[in-house]
Amino acid sequence: MSSFAYTEPVRLAQIGTGYWGEALLRNAASLPGAEMVAVCDPNGDALDAAGRQVPRARLTQDEASVLADPSVEAVIVASAPRAERAEAALDAGKHVLVWRTLAPTSGEAAQVIARAEAGGRQVMVGHVLRYHPAYRRVEALAREGALGAIRYVSSVRAGLGPVGFDALNRLAPHDLAFALAIVPSVPVTVSATAAAFRDGPWDIVSMTVTFAGGETAHLRVSRIEPQKIRRTTVVGTEATASVDDLNGTEPVRVHTRDTADAEAHVPYADALRVRTGDVWMPLVDRREPLRRMIREFVACVREDRAPRTGGADGLAVVRVLEAALQSVEAGGTPVAV
Repeated sequence: MSSFAYTEPVRLAQIGTGYWGEALLRNAASLPGAEMVAVCDPNGDALDAAGRQVPRARLTQDEASVLADPSVEAVIVASAPRAERAEAALDAGKHVLVWRTLAPTSGEAAQVIARAEAGGRQVMVGHVLRYHPAYRRVEALAREGALGAIRYVSSVRAGLGPVGFDALNRLAPHDLAFALAIVPSVPVTVSATAAAFRDGPWDIVSMTVTFAGGETAHLRVSRIEPQKIRRTTVVGTEATASVDDLNGTEPVRVHTRDTADAEAHVPYADALRVRTGDVWMPLVDRREPLRRMIREFVACVREDRAPRTGGADGLAVVRVLEAALQSVEAGGTPVAV
């Protein structure tokens, strides 16, 4: 991670200040090594609110003027259509951070990557769980071999979302990006079901991804449940790690593998145990994931290096989402990635 000992700050612009855009803007505005010089949004009230966060930034509804500004080095794209806006920014010579998903289709995602490579610019995707301290700790444990060979990932993300909030495209990408990062082999098939109980897009989605190495990831997302849930479990051959994002003191727990003989006699009281083996809770800092994410983007721009979640990561997520949608439309039939 960079020390941010830069002579000049990276001059940023942001397009879109909506649902998540406000949080992105707040973190970018307070980050050492960065300067928010322009904010663009078609909504005048949204621009007024942005102006209170970044009083020195130029506020405009003219997106073209932002891209034509030679002082802007990098652009945060927080509003759809993301692929088109990312391509326009890259064509204007800017580095680009695209929030959540790189594009609606793999073809468009590949075009964004090609534009970035052709122009020698960085393109980064805002897969926020890859910057979440708890998830990063579990990812590090997996990389170090502390969990053994990864065999299964389970993730549940539920809560109440506004009408029009698409669970497949606005919730699933976060957990999917983490699963693809932590499983060492490539996805092979996706089986998914979804349902919409209110007017608008999918309310709930259940997705199973199989991988070339025999691993499995199961994800469930919902925007209609009053109980907020943010849980992920990673099962390895040596240990199992669990993340509970709503646990403020012990967000990560690691359950070591049981070494007891499965054929041995077990007293009835011991058979009632809900877990076996030891449990330990690694220390996890609670710094805001969005701040870490934007910090990475700024560092990549200034240091001219590939980001932690680059275009290839974004393309991989889009390919699985495409297959998931096809599976939903086919009644849950597995679809090749």
